Amino acid sequence: MTTDDASTANARRRVRHEGGRHKQIKVLVNENEYESLAARAAACNLKLPSYLVLSGLQSLATGSGSPSMSPAQVRALVAEVYALKRVIRGSATNLNQLTKSAHATGEIPPEAWHHAARIAGMDERLDAVLDSIAPELRPRS
Repeated sequence: MTTDDASTANARRRVRHEGGRHKQIKVLVNENEYESLAARAAACNLKLPSYLVLSGLQSLATGSGSPSMSPAQVRALVAEVYALKRVIRGSATNLNQLTKSAHATGEIPPEAWHHAARIAGMDERLDAVLDSIAPELRPRS
């Protein structure tokens, strides 16, 4: 059975090919890159190797000359944005409650610093997501 791999983007596995696949590629990534790739693969309901192959085989050419995003990449991006939103909302709620407690007692609870740091840490992740959408729109500093 031989069909186009791209047609199976929603499947957990790629389509089998007569004779199998005999070429292997080794890719080394750092921890952040691995987490990002794994999250994107999971958002597309794919295993990481399948996600990498399908992403690499996607056509990057568009009529405008700039790269386009595949549906799988868009789903992964949306999943990442919602994950960021969830973390920020939860930390902001906790920080708000801890601030109320600090006003009542006159002391800042130690866990307030943890939630403030989590919120501040989202800046880097948001920059990465925004850069993956349109790096040319990044404001100049």
